[in-house]
Amino acid sequence: MVARAVEDVFSEVDRGPGGLEPQDAAEILLVARWFRLRPRERRRTLSPERWLAEKGAEPRTADPTRSFGAERGASGPGSLLRSRA
Repeated sequence: MVARAVEDVFSEVDRGPGGLEPQDAAEILLVARWFRLRPRERRRTLSPERWLAEKGAEPRTADPTRSFGAERGASGPGSLLRSRA
């Protein structure tokens, strides 16, 4: 289920930049640049919490005080793309 996969990925403990493999860092930078060059597409993204809420799934985290990240509306690589209406 997609909602469970989203929850699993975004509920992991953030190890910071030191926890990234070079290939992972390169992929993140590539996606971030793509969104910077396409602000219209970036505006179509949702935070993981908002995406889960719209799908009727409750976000689950190991620590109830920790969220997936601040609701950013027009967030970038850590967000999910909205479907076109």
